[in-house]
Amino acid sequence: MLNMVLIVVVVVVVVVVVVVVVVVIVVEVVVVVIVVVVVAIVEQVVVVIVVVVLQVEVVIVVVVVVVVVLQKVVVVIIVVVVLVVVLHVVVVAVVVVVVVVDDDNSDDDDDDDDVDDDDDDDDDDDDDDDDDDNSVSDGDESSIG
Repeated sequence: MLNMVLIVVVVVVVVVVVVVVVVVIVVEVVVVVIVVVVVAIVEQVVVVIVVVVLQVEVVIVVVVVVVVVLQKVVVVIIVVVVLVVVLHVVVVAVVVVVVVVDDDNSDDDDDDDDVDDDDDDDDDDDDDDDDDDNSVSDGDESSIG
């Protein structure tokens, strides 16, 4: 009788852990998709990080199954759930930071480019004046020579 209760408890705990892990994965994927859609272009490093995290989660789920089979359930399940949640928080934070930093840098670059373009136009006008001066001096040199 005690064995049946233990088996039921183990099954319930495993189901709860799997549900929690799946929910966390789905939430993370939804957040990443939203960030990608809003920003439109995300650094490839972020995509690689997300893929690596998803692979790590598969390994974690396999470890949970193996540990459940070995009957060392409660402590390992708690540790694994905490690790998965922390991992997701870190990944989402990295995605948000990279996206925000990328946005700031791209905006600054665009502003700088606009200012530089205006300066370049002014420089081009000056260069045209210099070219006229040079052409006159070239003419003077050829007439002297």
